[in-house]
Amino acid sequence: MNYLVTIQDNIYQVEITQNSQDYTAKIDAVEHRVECQRIGNLQLFTLLLGNRAFDFELYEKHGPEISIGYSGRTFNCLVEDERLARLKSFINHRTEKKGESVLKSAMPGLIVAIEVKEGQHVRTGQGLMIMEAMKMENELKATFDARIKEIKVKEKQAVEKDEVLIVFE
Repeated sequence: MNYLVTIQDNIYQVEITQNSQDYTAKIDAVEHRVECQRIGNLQLFTLLLGNRAFDFELYEKHGPEISIGYSGRTFNCLVEDERLARLKSFINHRTEKKGESVLKSAMPGLIVAIEVKEGQHVRTGQGLMIMEAMKMENELKATFDARIKEIKVKEKQAVEKDEVLIVFE
């Protein structure tokens, strides 16, 4: 499995491979033998990375967001499947065009559902539409507060790369 792990604005590429009895982690192309054990029924863990041991506490886990305590400090981490993270970065972008903001498709796909209407005000993070690309359904979300001026596509419509999907005011 390949992951992108973000810790304090640093992004690491992590590839985890299971061998017969243990795991190997390739972190930014450097390979390490890995073992992780939970301590009792607590949220305390020991991570053996190569020949080094790290004791940490898992504070919170919300989807890909993880908050851990290590050496008296709190670290907020984002652990995402690399393929999905790259796909999301391609899809959720906007560009400026003659004073208008538009949402464009970053790759070919199929519009599965449209969750908004023209004239509707949307907030940052609100779902706009669902697009199927690379055999995965992805919800495209607003990256800023705006009003929808025009929806350029319909449900069940195939779209090409760089096709304008929504125009915002």
